[in-house]
This record gives sequence, C-alpha cells and structure tokens, in this order.
Amino acid sequence: MSWRAGTNLSRTMPKWMHRVYTAVMPKPDDGAKTSLYVVTAPELANVTGKYFANSKQVEPAPASLDVAAAKRLWEVSAERVGLAELVGAPA
Repeated sequence: MSWRAGTNLSRTMPKWMHRVYTAVMPKPDDGAKTSLYVVTAPELANVTGKYFANSKQVEPAPASLDVAAAKRLWEVSAERVGLAELVGAPA
C-alpha cells in the first residue's frame, strides 16, 4: 500500500478508504502551492484577511463569517482542552 508522499495519514485506513483518500486528496506539494503563493507573491504583500483556493482569492463560506458560531467553537474548544479561563479570548 502506498501512502501520499510525506504523510502517514492513510496508514491505518482500510484499503478501500485509502483508495478514495489518494484519489481525492492532493499530494503535499500540490496542497502547499496556494500557501506558498500567498506568502511569496509581491502583489499580495498588503493583502490581509482574505481567503485563497487554488492560488486565487475566493469568497469565504458563509458559515466562516458566523461570529456567534466562532465564539461558541472557541468556548467549547477551550473547555475541552482544559483552558476554560481563555473562553472570552477572541473578539
């Protein structure tokens, strides 16, 4: 069974799931392209707070803009990892 180069993410998956995983997931090099583009492109030097996919600026999913959901996620996450004192951290 061959895994995606540089990862062990599929090593414990059943064979059928591994096949699906390798068919739909990008290789690590391909997955890093957008991040590398965003941090190295001179034309993006002053761009902040935007979303990118496939090296292009895209609109964020509506759910990602839900401030109440973000606050609740933070609260639940802080509680689950024992950091409830940080509950109000993000504004």
